[in-house]
Amino acid sequence: MISLKTLLKAVLATIVLVMPMGPSVARDLAEIHETGKIVIATEAYFAPFAFYQGDKLTGFEVDIANAMAAQMKLKPEWVNIGFDALLVGLQQDRWDWVVASMTPTPEREKAATWVDPHYCSGMVAVGKPEAVTRDGMKGKRAAAQTGSVYVDRANRLGIFSSVTNYPQDTNARMAMMTGRADIWLTDSLVALQAAKATPDAGVVISPLLVQERIASAVKKGRDDLARALSQALAQIIADGTYAQISNRWFGADISCK
Repeated sequence: MISLKTLLKAVLATIVLVMPMGPSVARDLAEIHETGKIVIATEAYFAPFAFYQGDKLTGFEVDIANAMAAQMKLKPEWVNIGFDALLVGLQQDRWDWVVASMTPTPEREKAATWVDPHYCSGMVAVGKPEAVTRDGMKGKRAAAQTGSVYVDRANRLGIFSSVTNYPQDTNARMAMMTGRADIWLTDSLVALQAAKATPDAGVVISPLLVQERIASAVKKGRDDLARALSQALAQIIADGTYAQISNRWFGADISCK
């Protein structure tokens, strides 16, 4: 007859065999420097920020994070994981750093320590030059995508005569282009991409009407790592590396001014 002690040993051995044995990081800044690498997690299905071209991970945020790592004399090691698991994995010490187009909301600030924002986006108005000045927008007809945050944000601004919903963002843009609306309300980076695609459209982009500051995250309490990454970001902005990368992807500098 098998003893209880023997049975428990067998069960524990089975658990060890079937449990996924992913990396366990739990490293401070000194330990990261000692190994010479930093483990970065992202969700690589969000072009143009992080995505695969063939088997190569690329994108604006990938380039920015790689440049920051190089500034710190570290080799980046990327992990592609589902968006919902990114901060959870950070808390579980699966990686050192999360770079995935996140806005540090109050809830997220409880779960992680945040690096200085590496780009700013938000709602802009697109239209004829005279229509997208602060005074020019007053009383104008705006178009936005149904279900987007921009409808609520536009109504809160209280400067438009109407805000019409369209099924897709491209429909809202077409409404502006064909004169059914004076202004297209959209994300600043979407607007930049559209401007690059149609440079002769005769429309301009307003400054941000509502700003979102996008940042990266480290494990809660890793203040030394967050400070070092923030310093690396400041350095690549100061030496022009950031502007080079940003212009390559967007044709503009999207850093937070």
